[in-house]
Amino acid sequence: MKRLLIGLLCALAFVLHGCAGCSNSGRQAALEEAMRRQVSGRKVVPSSSNRDSGDNDDSERSVTELYKILAPSVFTVYSFGDEDDVQQGSGFLLNNRGIGVSNAHVFVDGGEHLAELVSGATQALTILELNRARDYAIFRIDGAVTARPLAVSAQIPAVGDDVFAIGSPLGLKNTLSKGIVSNLHMEQEAMIQTTAAITHGSSGGPLFNSVGEVVGVTTSGFDEGNLNFAIPIREIPWTSY
Repeated sequence: MKRLLIGLLCALAFVLHGCAGCSNSGRQAALEEAMRRQVSGRKVVPSSSNRDSGDNDDSERSVTELYKILAPSVFTVYSFGDEDDVQQGSGFLLNNRGIGVSNAHVFVDGGEHLAELVSGATQALTILELNRARDYAIFRIDGAVTARPLAVSAQIPAVGDDVFAIGSPLGLKNTLSKGIVSNLHMEQEAMIQTTAAITHGSSGGPLFNSVGEVVGVTTSGFDEGNLNFAIPIREIPWTSY
């Protein structure tokens, strides 16, 4: 119930939505919940379709089956700053060394950052690269990571391709949304446009193709017109870490 309250407090009233700060009471509730459960410019990178471990045998699986496999590798992310500055978004795991990706706007500068795992446990995050101009963040999960790293697609999806997203809108962790690629904007700052819903708190989660490979990082959406956007995963230099 506390996690739902945290998420609701983190919703924005902006038309173009990302993640926002909570009230001081929301910050305190989030901190208490996290501490209670805690065990203690732009580069294009080569495409990669391999995991550090495991086989990519998902080509014939349904979205329902894929969700069960992929959801544990998607996290709810909290970032705590000074005063009443608390932000909530999503993030996901890309290798066995704990390297993951989210949006830059999810994180408070100089703050404390935590990932809430599917089990409900929390682990601290260390930011390795924060690019606010391009709105991506690369982080490391501190401590042991048992989740399965997500596979990254070797190709940019085509307009009309089926896609789905997993994230934590309003703090409702591991929420699934489905859609298609409705357009591609590849000039200058590349973006994938999709009809898969992306709302407050979804920011930083993975956008998947139909076989469960990551094609993008969900970043924003409009409240009208079913216009949602993701940064192509190939735009983010996570393989450098």
